[in-house]
Amino acid sequence: MSQLNRKSNRSDRFSRRPSSLRTGFTIILYNGSNLESNESDKINNCIRALDNCYIFHCTNNSKCIKYLKRAQRHEYIVIVFNGSIGLISPTQIAELCQYKQIQHIFIISRMNEQNASTDTDLSVYTRDEVNIIAGVFRDCESLGARLQQLISEVNESDDDLFTFVNQSEKALRNLRDELGPYIWSQTYRVILSAMPYSSQDAKRDMLIECRACCYLSKHDLKTIDEFRRTYTATNAIYWYTKSCFLYRIINRALRTEDNLVLYKFRFFIIDLCTRLEEKALTKVDCTQPLSVYRGSKLRRDEVEKLEVGSLVATNSFFSSSKHLSTAQNFIGIISNVDTSPSRGRHDRYQYVLFKIDIDLHNSPDIVVADVSNESAVPDENEMLFNLGTTFVIGDIRYDEMQRVWNIRMTSSSEAAKLMQEYRQHVQSRFVETKPAILFGHFTSEISSNYHGALNYFHRLLRSTSWNDEDRPDIYYCLGRVYRAMGKHEQAITYLRAALLLQRRLLPDAGMVYGRMLSCLGSVFCETGDSLRAKRLYEQAMLIYQGILPKNHYEFGFHLNRLANVYWQLGQYELTSNLLKSTLLFVENTMPEKSSAHAQTLHIMGLAQRSLNNRKEAIHYFQESIKVRESSQANDHPYVARTCYELSELYAEENNYSMALEYAHKSLHIRELKLPQNHPQRQQSIDLVERLNHLYHEAEC
Repeated sequence: MSQLNRKSNRSDRFSRRPSSLRTGFTIILYNGSNLESNESDKINNCIRALDNCYIFHCTNNSKCIKYLKRAQRHEYIVIVFNGSIGLISPTQIAELCQYKQIQHIFIISRMNEQNASTDTDLSVYTRDEVNIIAGVFRDCESLGARLQQLISEVNESDDDLFTFVNQSEKALRNLRDELGPYIWSQTYRVILSAMPYSSQDAKRDMLIECRACCYLSKHDLKTIDEFRRTYTATNAIYWYTKSCFLYRIINRALRTEDNLVLYKFRFFIIDLCTRLEEKALTKVDCTQPLSVYRGSKLRRDEVEKLEVGSLVATNSFFSSSKHLSTAQNFIGIISNVDTSPSRGRHDRYQYVLFKIDIDLHNSPDIVVADVSNESAVPDENEMLFNLGTTFVIGDIRYDEMQRVWNIRMTSSSEAAKLMQEYRQHVQSRFVETKPAILFGHFTSEISSNYHGALNYFHRLLRSTSWNDEDRPDIYYCLGRVYRAMGKHEQAITYLRAALLLQRRLLPDAGMVYGRMLSCLGSVFCETGDSLRAKRLYEQAMLIYQGILPKNHYEFGFHLNRLANVYWQLGQYELTSNLLKSTLLFVENTMPEKSSAHAQTLHIMGLAQRSLNNRKEAIHYFQESIKVRESSQANDHPYVARTCYELSELYAEENNYSMALEYAHKSLHIRELKLPQNHPQRQQSIDLVERLNHLYHEAEC
C-alpha cells in the first residue's frame, strides 16, 4: 500500500519553488561557459534587478529546449545569451526560434571583445511573418534598460483579454462555434464556490503562489504581507482596484484558462465574484440602456481576429468606465485631437477603444457593478464585469486620425440558458460527489489535464486520515486518472483499494461502489479482458437499477460502457440496438452535446464499421468528433481516438490522403496530451508510418 500514500519531499517555501503561473514576461538567461565569474555575477545581478518577470537559468541548448517544450502558451519569452558572440551559432538561434513563445533573442558579449559591435540589431529571423530581433549588447545597463522597456510594454498590454476558439493562439472565443468549452470553464467556478474557498488552506495556497511570482520585488512582498494581515471579503473590490501585485497576478491567472491555476487563487476570485453579484446592477437600477468604455492595448494579430457578429467572452474580470475620457487616458489620448502612441495599423501593438452597450432588459443575466464607491481609485468611475461575461461585437472601425480602433460591443445572455443546464447538472452531481473531488475529476475527464489531476488528488490524499470518508473516492479518482494515462497496473491497484474501503460503507454508498466496479471493468476492457469487464459492468448495472431513479445521468455513461464491451465481444446487433435507446436517453436527460452523447456516437461508428456499413460508420464518427470538440475541446484524447478510427476506415477505402489527415490529427493530440510511454501514442505513430508507406506506393 506504500504507493497509495506517497509523500512529497517538496517544500512549500516559495523561495525554493518557481511559480506555476508563468504567463507574463520570462527571461531565459543562457550562460556561456567562457565567462569569468565577476562578469557572470554582474550580468546575473542586472537581470535580477528587473521587476515583474520570471527568470530561468540554463547553460546548454538541451536544458533550454526542455524548458521551452513545457513553457505555457501565454509566456512572453526573451532569451539572453550571456557569452562570446563567436560561440553562438545561427543554427543555435534558428533551433530556438521554432518555439512561438520566444519574442526576442539578445546577446550580451564579453566586455573585452574587440570585434563586438555596438548595440545594434543582428540579422532578422522570421517566424509567421514576425521578426525575432537578435540584438547585441556590450554592457549590462543598456541590456537592462531594453528588457525593462519590454517588460513594461507586456504588462501594459491586454493580451488574451478575450478568448478565441479555432485559433492556435487563443485570445477571443467565438462562442457560437463552441459553447461547450466556455461553459465548462464557467462550471469550474460553480464547483469552487461550493468548496471551502475561504479557508486558511485556500488563503495559504494563494499567498504561496503570489510570493513565488513576486520573489524578486521587496515592495510586492511587503504588500502581500499587508494583504495577509488586513484582507477581508468585504474589501475585495478595493484590493482588486488597488495598484499592486493582486490585479496583475489575478488577471494573469484567469487568462491562462487553466482550472488548476484558478484553484490556487480561489480564495480571492470567489470573494470578488460574490461581491460583484451582491452589487450588480438590476433592471430597477438601469431602466435605460447604458454605455461604458474601456481603453486597451492589444497585439495586432488579436485585433485582426475580431469580427463583427462574433459572440465573445471575457477571460477575466473586465474593467470599464462610465466616462469616455477615462478610457481614452488609458490609451494615451488626453483630448479629442490627440493620437495614440501607435504609428499606424501595422504596429505590433494596437490601441483599442471599446464602447460597451448594456441593456439589462435584453440581457438580464449580465453581472456588472458600479464599484467606484469601493474602489481604490474612485475618480475612474469604474464599472466591473464579472468573469466570463459575453458580448456581441457590433462594429469595428479604425480611426486614421487618432490611430485607434473603435470597437462597439453589446452585452449578451445568449450563453445563459446552456450555462444554466450545465450548472444544474454539476449541482446534481454534488449529491454523490463532494465538490473538491468533482473538481479534480473534471480536471482529468473534461480538461484532460492528467498530470495536473494526478498531483491534485495525491495532494488531497496526503491531507486525509486513514479513516477519512473521502479516502475511497480519492483512490477511485486516482484509478481513473492512471487508467486515462495508460498506466493500468497502477489503476487496478488504486481501484481495488477503493473497492475494499467502500465495501465497508454498503449499502449506503451503493452508487459509488457501482462506479468503482465500472471503472475497474473499463481497465479490463482496455487491456483486452472483455469477459471480466462485462461481468463487472453487469454487477454495477444491478446496483444502479436497485438504487437510482430511471432517469439518472449515470445510466447514460454506463449504457455506453455495456455497448462497448458487447462490441468487443462481437455482438454487433446487440450493440446497435442498445445504442439506439442509449442515444435517446442521453439526449433527454443530459445537457446538450454532452460527453456521453459523443461517446454513444463513437461506439455507433464502431458497430457500423464491424457490420460493414462504412458510410454510416463515417457519419457517426464525424458527428462524434463535432460533439466532442464543441462540448470539451478539439485536442481531447477522445477526439484522437475517433480520428484514429476514421483514419483506418478511409485507409480501407484506399483514400490515403484523408486517412493521413486524420492519422496526423490523432497523433498530434496524443503527443500533446498523453504520457510518452502511453500505448496509444505508439499506436498512432505506427498508423502514420504504415499510411505513409501505402500512400507512396499508391503514388508510384
